[in-house]
Amino acid sequence: MEVRLVTNLSETEKRQLFEWGSDVFGAEALNLQWRPKDWHFLVYANDQLLSHVGIVKHIVTVGEQQVTVGGIGGVVTVPAAQGRGYASTALQQATKFLCEELLVEFGMLFCLARLIPFYQRFGWQEVREPVLIDQPSEKILSPLMVMVLPCRSQTWPAGTVKLESLPW
Repeated sequence: MEVRLVTNLSETEKRQLFEWGSDVFGAEALNLQWRPKDWHFLVYANDQLLSHVGIVKHIVTVGEQQVTVGGIGGVVTVPAAQGRGYASTALQQATKFLCEELLVEFGMLFCLARLIPFYQRFGWQEVREPVLIDQPSEKILSPLMVMVLPCRSQTWPAGTVKLESLPW
């Protein structure tokens, strides 16, 4: 297994990762617009691209406090390779990058409720306060679950979260 960090995905990589099904992430019905990722962790085995985790760095407002987060998004493994730990490996590498290289305070991600147990295994915690996300025409409450991961021994602050960005 090889993990690579890149800043741009080729069209071939995009097709391999995201075009193998009609609703790869299970969120198409929400009709959300998504923010492009700035970094991409790619997992290869036998020279085949199998898994991806994308990253952004962003400042969110929680209550009245600004918090620097490393956003995780686009977590996917091609169907033939699912259940073999590729996404887990990519997520662990991405988390290390967020905390040690980008020096963010927390990781943050958006996910379907059925994926909460997967992320909890790695220490991610549900955000219980409302999370406002940007969409082209308005700000809306996130219809997805939001989770955070402390990069140090701090507690997520209380208060409504204002993303001031498209979700990732």
